[in-house]
Amino acid sequence: MRLTPSVILLVLANLLPVAGVIWWGWSVFSVMLLFWLENVIVGILNIPRILFASGTDNTREYSVFSRVFTAAFFTIHYGLFTFVHGAFVFSMFGGEGYREPSPHQVWQLIVEQQLYWAVAALLTSHLASLLLNYFVAGEYRTATVKQMMKKPYGRIVVLHMGIIFGGILLDILSAPLAGLVVLLLIKNIFDVRSHIREHQSLAATPPVLS
Repeated sequence: MRLTPSVILLVLANLLPVAGVIWWGWSVFSVMLLFWLENVIVGILNIPRILFASGTDNTREYSVFSRVFTAAFFTIHYGLFTFVHGAFVFSMFGGEGYREPSPHQVWQLIVEQQLYWAVAALLTSHLASLLLNYFVAGEYRTATVKQMMKKPYGRIVVLHMGIIFGGILLDILSAPLAGLVVLLLIKNIFDVRSHIREHQSLAATPPVLS
């Protein structure tokens, strides 16, 4: 594993929730909300990936119109997926008064549970990966629109379903500190492995047609 700037930022961003659980008393709901917000960040930052992907699928090149259409479709599809995921998190872990992820309630919870630094760290980590790996390192040259359309789902669905069911178990057990910390560390390891594999895959993709 190479300790690239994006990997280091990812690890640090994932360690902040561990600190939040140990020193600031974050609940299972705080952690679930934070990882749901990470889904939102990943989805938003995937839109420029789709728009600037310059690779080809079986000698097919994507027009500007097809990129914009795919980005719009992704926004709607991923947006619905994220909303349902958020509604599940709110209904399972939020308790009374928190039944749906409305912008007002989300912001209120970020302030109340002091999640802003963790949200900022996750945003910085994913934004740095986009800028350093995708644009500066040139991954956009080999990435295809199809790849970028599917990119967030494989990484998020498996990981966050595991986290949610782990969170349900911890909630039943009254959120023991050790269990929540272990869950966060597992998430960190899985995240780093997925991050490295993803960028190795893009680096190994054949170059675009001249």
